[in-house]
Formats: sequence, structure tokens, C-alpha cells
Amino acid sequence: MAFEDFSEKYLDAYVRVENKSVSTQTCLIKNLARHFQNRYLHQISALDIREYMAARLDKVSPSSVNRSLAAIKCMFNRAIEWGIVSNNQIRVIKRLAENNERCRWLNEEEQNRLLS
Repeated sequence: MAFEDFSEKYLDAYVRVENKSVSTQTCLIKNLARHFQNRYLHQISALDIREYMAARLDKVSPSSVNRSLAAIKCMFNRAIEWGIVSNNQIRVIKRLAENNERCRWLNEEEQNRLLS
């Protein structure tokens, strides 16, 4: 099955049914479908996913890449469950390290509450 066709089936049969943040998932999956267009599910390897992740890192943060990775892992798990593919090579790919620290300043009201 072509990745684009499966992505539509996945959105209709899983994301919308399970009420999984449909708008966010749709955006992630459309991006994946654009990248893997004209490819069949069984042709997508762990190396292909790593190349996709490297290309995405040029544009977005590691946490965004991790969201895409989680989406495609879930897609392949559903493909196995539905009998479309026989194995999930992508399950071995680890998430990227995320640096979620931020520097934040207290506003005047927060400073007063802290000091009192």
C-alpha cells in the first residue's frame, strides 16, 4: 500500500475515531505523506526515517521531530495490526534528546508574591 493512501486510511480509521488531537495529527501526517510520497509502506526503512528526522532538524526543534517520530511509529503499529505490513523496523529508532529549559523572568506581581 502506498504511504499516502495509508495515511488517509490511518486518519479516518484511527485518529478521528480515537479522538487523537485531530488537527495536530493531521498536520504531522500530511507532512510525512509529502516526504514519503510515491513510496510503499514496506519500502520505508529505519534509515529513511533517520534521514527524514535529520532533514526536519534543519527546520524545527528536536521535540517537534519526536512528535513526527511518534506519529509514524504509531502508523506502522496500526499497519501491522490491520495486516498491511508484517513488521515495524521503525520501532528501534530512539527519540532525540529534548532541551525544554527556558529562561523566564518574574513579572512584578510574581516578584511581590514570592517576596511576601
